[in-house]
Amino acid sequence: MARPEFAFELRNAIHKVIRTKETVYKSGIEIEIESVFRMMSLDVSPLKIEWDEPLLLIVFTLQEQVEKFIENGKVGKNNSTQKDRRIKKLTEELNNIRGEMNTIIEAQETTYEELQAANEEIVSTNEEFQTLNEELETSKEEIQASNEELLSTNHELQMRNDLLSESYEYSEAIIATIHEPMLVLNKELHVKFANKSFYKKFQVKKEETEGRFLFELGNNQWNILKLRELFNDILSKNRGFENFEVTHTFPGIGEKVMLLNANLIIQKTHSEQLILLAIEDITERYHHHLKEKNSLSLIEASLDPLVTINTDGKITDMNEATVNITGWKRDKLIGSDFFDYFTEPQKAREVYLEVFANGSVADSPLTLRHKKGKLTDVLFNGSVYKDDEGNVLGVVIVARDVTEQKRISTELNEAKVFAELATEIALKEKTKAENAKKTSRGCGELETAVFIKYEP
Repeated sequence: MARPEFAFELRNAIHKVIRTKETVYKSGIEIEIESVFRMMSLDVSPLKIEWDEPLLLIVFTLQEQVEKFIENGKVGKNNSTQKDRRIKKLTEELNNIRGEMNTIIEAQETTYEELQAANEEIVSTNEEFQTLNEELETSKEEIQASNEELLSTNHELQMRNDLLSESYEYSEAIIATIHEPMLVLNKELHVKFANKSFYKKFQVKKEETEGRFLFELGNNQWNILKLRELFNDILSKNRGFENFEVTHTFPGIGEKVMLLNANLIIQKTHSEQLILLAIEDITERYHHHLKEKNSLSLIEASLDPLVTINTDGKITDMNEATVNITGWKRDKLIGSDFFDYFTEPQKAREVYLEVFANGSVADSPLTLRHKKGKLTDVLFNGSVYKDDEGNVLGVVIVARDVTEQKRISTELNEAKVFAELATEIALKEKTKAENAKKTSRGCGELETAVFIKYEP
């Protein structure tokens, strides 16, 4: 601990050095050492050494001897001088202390103002920190909400991706298992995908198909001029085509009649343009249509009503004579029950069943009814018709109108009866005349007999 004589000076010097970071020198400090007053100075300097707290170097220096106390109690002039000197010294020290106190007060006021400003700044910073903290909390909540939304979106995207994958696999499965041959082509008309039906129908392999130019498939089997023109039109006008009929003979397969349908597919993800080509083989249908067309010509050529009926007794086709004799239009007749147009439906059904049982029937009499009530007598003739495998598909019925024949036959029968009656009358009159002649001969009178001859 410092001695009382210079403790105050030492504290001030240390404080000033810490504040100013500069050396402080104090001199004229009077201390009593062994009853002798001596002058001392102190030098406080900051050390330029890195440490947790500031390090100071303090140097104390003793100066000349001032005066030795007279212990025997003498008083006098020397004692008075010493007091004056001490008073003067204390006065100077007091003035110095006041000046230093003023300096310290000013420094404290400045420090207080700085502290006040710092405190205000701290308060402001604290408010800013508070606001920032609130913003961070809000941002945290927003981030959390965004994160939850992103997780939900990610989950939804994952679900959509899974659905898309499933849809893609499902579409591929559908295309692969569909009965009609199908091809997927790029804009250069190279095959990207073909289904099983295509390979089976046209007898080609996968490695010979995928990646190949369409018109080079199967040793140029698809090099069809009309098909080339169609695809050129697709690529130039960005549109597809529907039900384009092509007849072409394929080596080793034979002639095929095909319906081609093409549609453009734009893959937005890859910005790729694809063409979906569906090929429908209508060869059998085409030839069947020709047969039906020829049959229809024969049907229409018949002057008698002609009807085709399926195994359920429903009308499938008819000629114009049937329309005229029933009074019903074609759309009404097709699909209707054949037996409803006869006066005796049950009898008509029995004749129809007889055709299936025997393969044919001839001249079965029936009566057709017009929708307005007119009756027409017909002779029912029919036979079964079959497909290429021999399966019975239905019956063909021809109903020959015999109304005029029946009228003529009736008139002939009536004329025959009338002629027979007239002959009988004539014979009676002849007999009567002969009898009368015999009588007249006896009476001498001449009678004349009249004979009537009937010509129908």
